[in-house]
Formats: sequence, structure tokens, C-alpha cells
Amino acid sequence: MGLVKEKLKNIKDKVKGLSKPKKILAVVIIVAIICGASFGTYYFVTSSNSSGDHMMGGMGFEEMSTMEGNVITASGTTTMGMVTETFDVDSLETELEIEEVYLNNGDEVAEGDKILKISEESLEKARTELEQAALEAEYAYRLGVITNQESLITAQSTYDTASVNAQYAENDYNDAVLQAQETVDDLQAQVDEAQELVDEYTDAIANNTYYTEYDVENLKNTAYENFALLMQLYEEWEIDDSSTSSGNSSGSSSGSSSGGSSGGSSGTTYSNSLSSIYSAFASEVEEEEQEYETALESYEEAMETAQSNLTKAQANLEKLTAQLEQAKVAYDDAVTSAKSTYTETVAAQETAEDTYNTSVDKANEELETLKDAMEDAQDNLEAFETAISDGYMYTTTAGTIMMVNVKENESLAADSIVIAYTDSTTISVAASVDQQYISQLSIGQSASVVFSEYGTYEGTIVSINPATQSSSRSSVTYTVTVSLDGDVSQLSQNLSATVYFTVEEE
Repeated sequence: MGLVKEKLKNIKDKVKGLSKPKKILAVVIIVAIICGASFGTYYFVTSSNSSGDHMMGGMGFEEMSTMEGNVITASGTTTMGMVTETFDVDSLETELEIEEVYLNNGDEVAEGDKILKISEESLEKARTELEQAALEAEYAYRLGVITNQESLITAQSTYDTASVNAQYAENDYNDAVLQAQETVDDLQAQVDEAQELVDEYTDAIANNTYYTEYDVENLKNTAYENFALLMQLYEEWEIDDSSTSSGNSSGSSSGSSSGGSSGGSSGTTYSNSLSSIYSAFASEVEEEEQEYETALESYEEAMETAQSNLTKAQANLEKLTAQLEQAKVAYDDAVTSAKSTYTETVAAQETAEDTYNTSVDKANEELETLKDAMEDAQDNLEAFETAISDGYMYTTTAGTIMMVNVKENESLAADSIVIAYTDSTTISVAASVDQQYISQLSIGQSASVVFSEYGTYEGTIVSINPATQSSSRSSVTYTVTVSLDGDVSQLSQNLSATVYFTVEEE
């Protein structure tokens, strides 16, 4: 049963597009074919395991499927995937006469091989039927578009007539509400601005921000520090107040005079240099003191202005807040009054609106039905041309024929399976694993598959059959299907293999 499940999984996409009755028929046919092959495979595996002489040099299954460290070893056989070729035309009254069938069970086929031939007469008759059905469905849809538009125009006209009065009432309601809302919004904006101004002045006073803004503290510290330094230099350099005022002129005269001792001239020059430096520094300190006093005055003026403005801003905020509350009350009254008038007028329109919506929905549903019918007819014709446009049906891949569901001189039924054959590009191994190890395996787990003649392949567990396949009461086994990776073109059906599952040590 594990092999059957794997084969059914490989043809799932082919059967998915069929209608429900056809799906059931397709599954029954494929299951019948695969069960025969699977039974032979199962009998081969079981007999091999019980005899123990065919695969592992005399070892029985219990010895093969044992735990060696963290590896579970099991025996298995290969099976190929299955492909079905179907005639996917959903409905066709014309009987397609099969003139010739080119394939039989067991035949090897390549991609593009002919499967069958349809008689030219029945082919053209069927094509004419499908083309006519597509044209009629398209005509019905186009006519439906016109009818749909007429229905919508009529429904719209009735609705518009019933909506005129409601529209005027709605405009009046919207105008009244909008006007009242604009008043509220305008006052709210003024309140917000007044609040921001109050917050700004409050923050400036509370946090003394103007003191920082005018940099009073830094200017004060700089002026005081440099003044202290100036006084220190005054004492250390023994500055004469008279020399600081006439130092430059004295220096010039002493520098230009001739005669006298060189020692006296040098002392006078040094003294005049200190006086010049001191005078320059004193001027700088005086400027810094002036900057500090100016900043202090600006700060004090700003604080006075902020306090005055804060009082005004708070008064303005209170006034605007009161006006805003009154506007909100007026807004509620305006909305209530306008809503009452609007509701009375619109009530009469609701019935017309319901009628309009019902008409629109009905017209659109009818048009959608016609559109679906047209698309189905076109898809049916396209499927017909894709399958047998030249009178022949071809294989889509290579493989071995497992089932031929058509015969010469019979009819090709619509929406039916034509043949089923193996897919040589998909190989899996059905391994029998003892029940004591089955709980350690899971779908998606990796495995290594060894063939005595073809080497080692890597694979992945794709299914674990929950029902035992063993007929022995003493040795219960379960089928684990491993799909092989890579190029499997050299492998074939029913090859014996040894499968190694790596698991974590307990």
C-alpha cells in the first residue's frame, strides 16, 4: 500500500483538474493498475525477507533491519513515478473515432511518441462543434453585456429620480455641519496657538531659558576671570598707572633717543613692553565687562517682557477656550437639527436604493454566468486543439506503458484518461523498516540508498505508511518511501537496494 500511495501522489496533479466523477474513475483505474504492480513488489520484498537468501547472503530481515550505532538499515526495491495522458475536453457530443492506437502495455516510449490517431471526419466534426459552441457562448455574452447595460441604465434612472430630494437634503446637512465644524476648527487652532504661547513663556520663566539664550553666565565668568587675572598682573608687574597711559609715547622717545647707558635703556624698554601688554589686556577686559552688562540687561528685559506676555497669553487662552466650548455646543445643535431633516428625507430613498442594488446585483450575476460559459467554451476548444489539433495525441515524456485505456474503432471519451506510464525521471525506494525503529524516522529525513551495481544515491523520506505491510506476527514492518535525488536515468523498476537512515543516538 505504501507503493500505491507514492504512485498516486505522483499523478495527483494530473487528476486534480478533472471533474469529480472523472476523478473517481481515474483514481479507480490507476489504483487498480498500481495495486497489481505493488502486490508483485510487496510479494518480492516479503519473500526475500523471509527466505533471507536473495538479498543479503543468507541473512533474514530481522538481521538486516537492525540498529548499528546511529544508523538504521533496511532493504527495499525501486519504483518509478507515474504519468497519465488525459483528454481534458470537458464536454463534447461528437464521438471521436479512434482509427489507430500505437502503444501497448510494456512499450517503451520517448517524449513526442504517437499515442493514437483520430479519424479526420470525426476530428473536423468535433472541432466544428466546439468552435460553434465557443461562438455561441461569445455571442450570448456580448448580448448579455448590452442587456446588462440597459438594466443598469434603467435601475440608475429610477434610483437617481428617487435620490434627488435626498441629495438636496444631504447637501444642506453637509453645509450646516461643515460650517459649524469650521468654526470649531478655527477656534481650536487659536486655542492651540494660545496654549503654545503660554507654554513657551511659562517654560522660559520657570527654566530661566533667556539666561542661557543670552549666554549671561559664560560672559559673566569670562569677565570676572579675566578681571582677576588683570589685577594679578597689575600687582606682579608693578604697573604704574601713569606709565600705562603714557607707555607708548615714553617707549617711542626712549627708543629714538641717543646717548646714555645701555643698561638704563634696556630696563626702560622692558617696563614699557609690560605696560603695553597690560593696557591691551585691560581694554579687552573692559570690552568683556561691557558685553556681560549688555547681556544681563537684555536678559532682564526679556524676563520682564515674558512675564507681561504670559499674563496676556493666559487671559487670551481663557477667552478662546470659552469660545471654543460655546462653538462645540453650537456644533452639536447644528448637527442634530440637520440630521433630523436629512433622516426624514433619506428614509424615502432607502427603498429605491435597495431596489437599485438588487437590480444591479442580478444583472451582474447574469453577465458573470454568461462570461464563465464563454470562457469555458473557449478553454474547451483550446484544450481540444492542444490535445489533438492534427488528429494525433502524443506522449509528453519518456517511460514504460503501464495502462492503455483506449482501443481502435472505439470513441475517445471527453475528460478521460488515455494512458498511464512510468516516469523514468522519478525513482523512489520502498524500504521495509522494523516497528521498533519506525518512530525514529520522519518525513523529510535524509537517507542513503546503496545499489550493488549502480552505487550510492542520496534521498529523502517522502512517506511513511502507518499500516504494517508484514504478514508475520513475530516481525512487524512498515513501508518507508525514499525519493532519490540526482540523475536516476540508469535505474529501473524493482531493483533491490539497501537503505541507510541516519538518526540521533538516544
